[in-house]
Amino acid sequence: MHGMNYQGLLCGVDAGVEDKPYVFYCGSKDLQSNGLPREIDFRASACVQSCPVDSKVSIECLRPALPRFSDVAKNYTENGIYYYHTFRLDVLQTAEMAKSYASYAHSYYCVPQDYGLGQSVLYGAIAQHNYFAQFSASLMKAWPVLLLSAFTAGLLGWTLLYSLRYWGGLAIAVTLSAASIFLFLLSAFLSIAIFFPGSTGVDVAATGYDWGTLNYVALNPIVRTIWGWNGKLLSLSLGLILGWLGFVLVKATQNILPEVDRQIGMIWAAMECIFCAVDGVPSSQREFPIAMFSIAITKSLTILVTMLVLAVGLALLASIGYVDNTNIIVSDTQIAGMSAAFKWYRFQYFAIAFYVVMALWIIEVTIASYQFDATFAVSTWYLEPVKEKVSVPGERIKLGSYVEHMKASLQGLDAGAAQRDAIKFKEENNSKKQFVIVPAGPGGRNKEQMAKGKPTEVVMGDAKFEVKTWKKHKLIACTASWQGFRYHLGTLATAAVWLPLYRLPSFFCLLFWAALPKGEAYTLTDDDESLQDTFADLVKLLTSLFDARYGKYNPRLFTSVVLHSTNFEDAASQALSDINEAGGVVHLFHGCCEVYQFVGVVLITMIATIVNDILLANDWLTLGPVQDSWSMTIFSAAINSIVAYTFVGLFGITVDTILSTFVWARNMKIEDHRTRCPESLMDLVDGEIDSAPILKLSEDLMSQYAHKKRTKNAINTLTKTVMATKAETSWLLADTDGA
Repeated sequence: MHGMNYQGLLCGVDAGVEDKPYVFYCGSKDLQSNGLPREIDFRASACVQSCPVDSKVSIECLRPALPRFSDVAKNYTENGIYYYHTFRLDVLQTAEMAKSYASYAHSYYCVPQDYGLGQSVLYGAIAQHNYFAQFSASLMKAWPVLLLSAFTAGLLGWTLLYSLRYWGGLAIAVTLSAASIFLFLLSAFLSIAIFFPGSTGVDVAATGYDWGTLNYVALNPIVRTIWGWNGKLLSLSLGLILGWLGFVLVKATQNILPEVDRQIGMIWAAMECIFCAVDGVPSSQREFPIAMFSIAITKSLTILVTMLVLAVGLALLASIGYVDNTNIIVSDTQIAGMSAAFKWYRFQYFAIAFYVVMALWIIEVTIASYQFDATFAVSTWYLEPVKEKVSVPGERIKLGSYVEHMKASLQGLDAGAAQRDAIKFKEENNSKKQFVIVPAGPGGRNKEQMAKGKPTEVVMGDAKFEVKTWKKHKLIACTASWQGFRYHLGTLATAAVWLPLYRLPSFFCLLFWAALPKGEAYTLTDDDESLQDTFADLVKLLTSLFDARYGKYNPRLFTSVVLHSTNFEDAASQALSDINEAGGVVHLFHGCCEVYQFVGVVLITMIATIVNDILLANDWLTLGPVQDSWSMTIFSAAINSIVAYTFVGLFGITVDTILSTFVWARNMKIEDHRTRCPESLMDLVDGEIDSAPILKLSEDLMSQYAHKKRTKNAINTLTKTVMATKAETSWLLADTDGA
């Protein structure tokens, strides 16, 4: 952000100072014993070509206004009024050439190398500039870096989806573990800020700090922007929070990993929709996965452009103001002086606050539009009755050495009959893979004939698949956007208000629930349980109660908007009711991938934001020095998280939408439901496709009663632990057993 000199000219921009981009604040005439000014006069600013490094440069400095009184008359009468004394007040203000002091460049400002004077400039003159102006000016310089980090987030999001396609369980394990490690490393990096000096921005020779110290200060966006102990304490606080989240994520990972195997089926169902892929069909015979990724790409670009345009609008709004030169006040009267300053109009603060709120709402509407489009696309794909038949030619396998003779039966031919003689062989050049060769014909041949007529290769039969395709809906991204804009714009606008309010609490509830021990979610423990167990019980209850009350405010409500064509509130209640009443496999798997989705977004956001911070710290790809790099890092993290969500979110939205659409189709008694249901999902719900299971999960049968009893028991036990004089209560256990 360009500063102004005392005449109100914009350094490096206005005529006469276009070749002098830096602002130098003059010092007072009162000098210290070391020759440095005792204080800095913030009104005495001058434009310079470069920041002086010594006291040998003469700079034009404005001096403070000095009042002078003179006695012009006394003891006289005028108009019947007797005047004892009449004084004249003259205000004298001059500009003179003064000596410079050693300084360094910080953005477009010259900061004294002396620590005390430097802090006064950083926390005085520079800090006096309003935050929005600094943010806007920094954005104008850093936008190429923001775009690159956003592209990195999108690329990493696609990579995570691709890894889920081929290595589902391994990808989830690596993602959870990597996120935990990243959180601990970032926590440690931010926490050690208290052991380093506050940022000075001066080179090694001027400060005596070693190379590692200055590089740490340069890489830490907090202490690089927020100077002194304020920055160090903020960095420490954020580091401790991230370390605590890392610990919670480690506990969640320990509980989640054993459950991954049973969720692989739903991962395959989601990948069939996103990648148009069925296990066993080679990539050469698969449809190019453009439909779902077109939604992610178009919406991420839309959100990114929207955020940048809104940021530019904020910059333009913050640049509106006037240059005020009435800086001399005598008897509450403002008098024009030689110095001038840029100021906002009074109403401008309210205008900017309103603009920021509406900008956030517009961004949330765009995010809700993405969630609706993805849900609409998956529902359309699920209900499409046409499946393309794909035939995969059988594979020819060269056989190697003979292993052993054995007995075997041909599936479909030898049912109930005696087994045939068979021989097991190893595949050529593969010591692990083995094949059993069973000759055709009743009874087969004897062992001698089999060994004598050893086959050299096996020809597998052709494999046939039925694959749901996107060929009729290649422009589904445009169709979904039009449907949402034409019929559900009010619902999207309402969702943009309510969903953000519950997004962060839902994430923490989900993470805490995943981190707590499983198996005793709704069973009462003994009164002599430890404080740790009691606290865990209380957390379980609070998260359950939050989900029971506000769990309906979830992106899955868009499934009801699409299928039932209802408004926001009715869709939220309907979506939650459908899942709770579905039971069986649907209840088991619905929402099972939310933790992976959240953790994947967090991991990608951290990596892309670190890339952004490294580029900003070294002024790589920037259009000039970035003054407020901390705000740019936060803004980049927001952009990266949204871009990452548009890709990784496809996974979670697809899983929940497939299950919700399955429940809707089952409730509607669609006759050809089996032909519409994806093959990968049929393997999981074949026994429930015609009717819901009779028995629901035990957790649902006792949910309301257990919530109340569990809360009361946890509170009673907790108060008994911290208040030893409180009488013990045992009635709750007996009452629960009776229930």
